[in-house]
Parts: sequence; C-alpha cells; structure tokens
Amino acid sequence: RYKSQERVLNELKHNEKASTSYEYSQEIESLKHTLSEYLKEKESLEQKIIILKNDFQKEESRNIDRELALEKEVNELNNIVFKINQYAQTVHMLTKPQVFYNQATRQALGFQNPHYLKKAQQLKPNLYDGSVIGKSDVIV
Repeated sequence: RYKSQERVLNELKHNEKASTSYEYSQEIESLKHTLSEYLKEKESLEQKIIILKNDFQKEESRNIDRELALEKEVNELNNIVFKINQYAQTVHMLTKPQVFYNQATRQALGFQNPHYLKKAQQLKPNLYDGSVIGKSDVIV
C-alpha cells in the first residue's frame, strides 16, 4: 500500500511538472508572439520615421528655395521702389520753367524797349527798388 501511494504521489508530481512545463511553454510561446508583433511594429515605425524625415527634408529644401526666390523678388522690388523714389526726387528738384511769354496776348512780360523801363522806374521808383520790395510792411 505504501508503494502504491508513493507511485501515485510520483505520478501526481510528474503530472504537475508536466502541466507546469506545458503552462510555461504556452506562456513562452505567447511572449514570443507578442515580442514578434512588437518587433514588426517597431520596424514599421522606423520606416515611417525614415519616410517622414525624407519628406521633411524635401519640404525644407522647397521652403528654402521659395525663401530665396522671395528674397530675390523683394530685393528687385526694393530696387524698383528706390529708383522710382530717386526719379520722383529728381523731378521735384527740377525747377519749373518760368513763363515770360503770355500765350493769350502773345507778348512777353517786360518792356520791349529799355527806354520804357527807365521811364517806368522814374515814375514809380518803389516798384523797381529791391530794398523796398524786400520789406514786408511797405505797400507798393
């Protein structure tokens, strides 16, 4: 009877060991499967990172090209504005021609004969005296 109990006990131990080893092997298989899924996910993420880096570099180079083109265009426009301003300043610097000829009467302003100028100066000297004209309180 003792031997049969011992044999049953050994069988139970053996069955227990077999069941625990089976459980462990099942757990190992599930962990391997999970690990392989994680590795696949890691590879796909690494590929996405590489693709995104390449896209970013392409977009950055396009943006740099656009920025350079815009800077060039801004410089050209600034030069045009500068030239226009210089032209406007030059036009304003030019004096307007003084008209000494009246188109309506077709006569030039002034005296045709210098003798008439001298007579006018003798009659009204205040009109032709520069020192009198320069004073602001004198009525001519």
